[in-house]
Amino acid sequence: MVFNLLLLLSLITAKDQFVMRVIDFGNQPVEGVYVRQGDGFWHSDKDGIIHIGRDKLTPNDTLYFSHLSYRPEKYLFHDLKFTMDTATIYLEDELIALKEVVVSEVFDAKKYMKEVIRKIPENYSDPFDDNLVFDTELLYKKIGEENTEQLIDYKGIIQLNQEEKDLYIAKKPEREYVSDELKQNVFFMKPYDFLNIIPIQKHDVVRYYKSYSYDNFEHINYKGRQSLKIYYQDKKRNGYLIIDEATQAILYVSYSVEATGLWTVGTMKKRGVVTTGIRKYHVEAEYVQNKLGKYIFDSGRENVDSYSKWKKNSVSNTYDVYLKRRSDSIQLPVNKKVKIKEIF
Repeated sequence: MVFNLLLLLSLITAKDQFVMRVIDFGNQPVEGVYVRQGDGFWHSDKDGIIHIGRDKLTPNDTLYFSHLSYRPEKYLFHDLKFTMDTATIYLEDELIALKEVVVSEVFDAKKYMKEVIRKIPENYSDPFDDNLVFDTELLYKKIGEENTEQLIDYKGIIQLNQEEKDLYIAKKPEREYVSDELKQNVFFMKPYDFLNIIPIQKHDVVRYYKSYSYDNFEHINYKGRQSLKIYYQDKKRNGYLIIDEATQAILYVSYSVEATGLWTVGTMKKRGVVTTGIRKYHVEAEYVQNKLGKYIFDSGRENVDSYSKWKKNSVSNTYDVYLKRRSDSIQLPVNKKVKIKEIF
């Protein structure tokens, strides 16, 4: 009886939604695709799947698909072909290798990186100088052996404002859920602090560039710009940068950290000594030029898989955030503004 009820609910839910699957030309799913129609937006999950309520779209709507690594596409909704209730969207890779490039001298990647970092003050605007408005999806979960519990589920607009030394935030949620169990699942530091992916200076490869080895590079065309794609790694971290050859500005950064070990150790009331560690950490961030020719953060995502242990207890948490800068200016009510640390 319970099974039949769950099956019925799933069928009703499926009929209430349009399902789209985004893949590349190698038939691989594309995670983190940003889809926008009017004021509505959605992101694809790790399987490239996007669920959109049927009440959100009309036949004449235009859907815009964008991703940090793929060419943007747009489709009229009535042109999409649904098979078995799912439409397939193909995205083309934005990174095009330039085959006929002659390198006249030995490339010293660390020396090049030193110059790239030296030029950051002249290439980039202050990341929090202007009002920042983002379409945002943020999920924080508790992963148990038998079930997964949502602790934060937020989708909507977030606006950041710099006032003297403090950052304030205002929200306009389309969907917002905060569990009563949230505080019990925050250990010393809030893992859902997405501010670190916005400033270019905060990324590890910029802060600690001397500690990495740079094993390979290639000349590519990235969104119409002749660029360098530089791969870097150390014992636990690996990633790559895309750097505009003309300005030596970092256009894109992507990196992953595997099994970093302990993150924090401390004591908590009723729990005693608590240790927290990271299983996996992944970041992607893209920077574009504004009207003044300065580079600003445009979009990115952050994924954290962590665990905490105390006495004979343990808990696993996952955190995912997707940010996409809005081009339109939105002024959210001042009375909804709070300090960034009080966002949830």
